[in-house]
Amino acid sequence: MDVRTENDPDVKPYIQDVKINWIKVDFPEEFKQIHKFLKDCRDSKLLEAKKFGYCKGVGMYKGELLQLQGELQRSLSQGLRDFELLRSVSLIAETLKVEHALELLESQGIKQTHTYLKKIQTEAVTSKVKAVQNLAMDLNFKSALYLTEEIMEKGIKHPKLAKLQEILEKSRKDSKAIVFTQFRDSAEEIVKQLNEAGISNHIFVGQAKKNGVGFS
Repeated sequence: MDVRTENDPDVKPYIQDVKINWIKVDFPEEFKQIHKFLKDCRDSKLLEAKKFGYCKGVGMYKGELLQLQGELQRSLSQGLRDFELLRSVSLIAETLKVEHALELLESQGIKQTHTYLKKIQTEAVTSKVKAVQNLAMDLNFKSALYLTEEIMEKGIKHPKLAKLQEILEKSRKDSKAIVFTQFRDSAEEIVKQLNEAGISNHIFVGQAKKNGVGFS
């Protein structure tokens, strides 16, 4: 596999200059409470795995966790089946799920975070996967889920939505814009926000995998 970046000589001539303007928004206090519950949940899993000797500690980032997960799976495939290894495999799987929930909270919003946490809770009822069962029973996990439900009822949204609306309202008279987002739920929430503000927009979705929505 060949990988090219914008700095490679055969690619560089075709790259246009891009001006990047980072705009920061304040993380709501309610979001911070959920974030703490999820982070405490994540850290507790990694500390337990560290006790078994299969983890460096709570400072591991997602790439390291994925690499560690692969190493543990290879150990299993080689016939190692001791309790510490099996438990660590489950703990790292739990950690990655919580890591994803943290990413959703930070970058997407409450609705997306709640949908994901609720999905795990629902799956735990019938799933035989220990990681799903254990995570759904975790006190910090349950506290985070409860708070997301409470905040959804209050209608508190990620501050990025209000900032996006503000930016588009200022520029809509003399320009057009493309808003990129990672998840369909987020795209639908953006459309709703812009419609309420009277900003003309149209949603484009990638491959049609869910509910037949999207391009072929």
